[in-house]
Amino acid sequence: VNVWKKLGRIKATEDYWKRKTIANNYPSVTAIELTNKCNFRCTFCPSFIRKSGYMDIDLLRSILEKTRFSDSLVQLHFHGESLLHPKLGEMISLCKEF
Repeated sequence: VNVWKKLGRIKATEDYWKRKTIANNYPSVTAIELTNKCNFRCTFCPSFIRKSGYMDIDLLRSILEKTRFSDSLVQLHFHGESLLHPKLGEMISLCKEF
């Protein structure tokens, strides 16, 4: 892990314990919704209210480039079922590069 990433994580933890209200660091988790498509029909889920689709791999690359220097954990799921994405393997490989 990059030294600057470790220092950023230490600073974020220090700011948290000092109860600073201004966030100067990246979030500890970056949740990326690759798709909002799902094979279930849960009554409580808002995924069916909006138009469904798949994230483009170029958009994922752009997001990863912007968070490249963070020590953020990347999660490839949110409201949709990521396993339904036809390019999931490529997207996981792309995440490994960053």
